[in-house]
Amino acid sequence: MHIRRARQADARHIAELSNQLGYAATEEQIEERLMNLLSDEVHAVFVMEAEEEVVGWAHIQGRHLIESAAFAEIGGLVVHSRCRGQGIGRMLMRACEDWAREQKYGAVRVRSGGQRLDAHRFYEQIGYTRVKSQEVFDLHL
Repeated sequence: MHIRRARQADARHIAELSNQLGYAATEEQIEERLMNLLSDEVHAVFVMEAEEEVVGWAHIQGRHLIESAAFAEIGGLVVHSRCRGQGIGRMLMRACEDWAREQKYGAVRVRSGGQRLDAHRFYEQIGYTRVKSQEVFDLHL
């Protein structure tokens, strides 16, 4: 197993993994998103490859807000359901943290849905501290 930067050719695998967690996306939608993210230096997408198959991915981005110091934020983390518990998520998070350090961010933040209790335990086990709960609001345009 090894971690590398994502490529456009990974779109099918990333879409399949995203769908496992309930984030429905087609290969074409992921291709378009990757095209934007991979060309933007404030984003990084990593994949874990095992035997030439992508079994996990993580996205991290730099966040620059007026009300707080800049930080890096995990945009997503998915590990194939059959591969969970093998340390893949931890390794992907460490790759994201390394990227954040290289980019000179002082903190990494991750948001996790209230219903994802296993994810909450995972983040706490790897050293993240629960800071607050919040609601998310959308306006579809």
